[in-house]
Amino acid sequence: MREIIYLIKKDCMLIVRDASNLVMILLLPLLIATIFGAINSVSEETNKLAIALVDNDKTKISTAYVGRLSKREELEIIQSSLEEAQNATRLGDVIAYLILEPGFGAGLQQFPFITSPSEIRIVSDPKRKMISGMITGITIPTAMELVQERQGSGNSDMASQSLEPLKITHEDYVVESDLPVSAFSITVPQASLWSILACVAIMSSSLATERLQQTILRLKVSPTPMWVILSSKILSCMFTIFVSCVILIVFGKIAFQLNIQSFAMLSFAILCSAFCFAGLMLAIGSIGSNPESVAGAAWSIMVIFAMLGGGMMPQFLMPEWLSYLSNISPGKWSILLMEGAIWRDYSIAEALLPAAILIGLGGLGCAAGIRNLNQEKFL
Repeated sequence: MREIIYLIKKDCMLIVRDASNLVMILLLPLLIATIFGAINSVSEETNKLAIALVDNDKTKISTAYVGRLSKREELEIIQSSLEEAQNATRLGDVIAYLILEPGFGAGLQQFPFITSPSEIRIVSDPKRKMISGMITGITIPTAMELVQERQGSGNSDMASQSLEPLKITHEDYVVESDLPVSAFSITVPQASLWSILACVAIMSSSLATERLQQTILRLKVSPTPMWVILSSKILSCMFTIFVSCVILIVFGKIAFQLNIQSFAMLSFAILCSAFCFAGLMLAIGSIGSNPESVAGAAWSIMVIFAMLGGGMMPQFLMPEWLSYLSNISPGKWSILLMEGAIWRDYSIAEALLPAAILIGLGGLGCAAGIRNLNQEKFL
């Protein structure tokens, strides 16, 4: 154990001594989180709004109303049950859900000769007041269009001069999780991914340098077992990744008031990500002995992982084909698992798939790296 600690300390000191490494691992990801978070904070409410809709009335008029809402360019309507709507809101698949109460269709049919208007409940995150207001501004005119169409042009003036055809009730969706109320809940995990990728590229090049300078050969002929040498490489990469991610998360918590649902889940997510990318580091660092070539290959692979995994564009903004292709990137599963701890309120069962994929990829990377190193002549 003492040898492993010394070797980990040696690897970490090599990283810290080079200021450019700290820039790539910490400063650049911090700038990514800050700049992209600020940009997305301004524009995050301008995209098409994904809304779940629960039709408890189930009449021809309510169905026609849902059809009209679905045609609005501002909305993406997803019809579902109440339980499905709540779960979709909790996981961030939709930003709110609407409930058409019983009697909705009868109220619109009898309007304006009614004692109480049809009721719609808008259930959303209380911190997203703008979203709730935008939905209200869409639902009422849509109902008026339906009323005027039913009454015909002769009675349209009477309808327009009457009270509004809908009663809008706003409710807060209170769950244990904090939904991504700001763009920083998305950009901080993205920045963490970039920090992880920088660690992999830097330590892959460092491993290639040690192989070129025969440092590993000298360790091999020493009393230190080979499994200790390889374990120290994996653990030093995991340690560097864990520390850099913690620094970014703490920065997000202090500077951006980042809401974290589960610190235990977040620690688990970072550990799974660290193991996955440490394995990839060992595999990439063992494919060549030229540090410049290894560094170039590592950065090329990591940038592809970032593009596909959501490091540049959030997953929910990707087209369907690209979202499907992103499954091959460990970056996607790393970000997904971190988001599950920060705002998606992942249960243990929901976290199992991304965690298993990360651990599996890390194991494959470790196996490939050990095989490559054992095949070298000096080993």
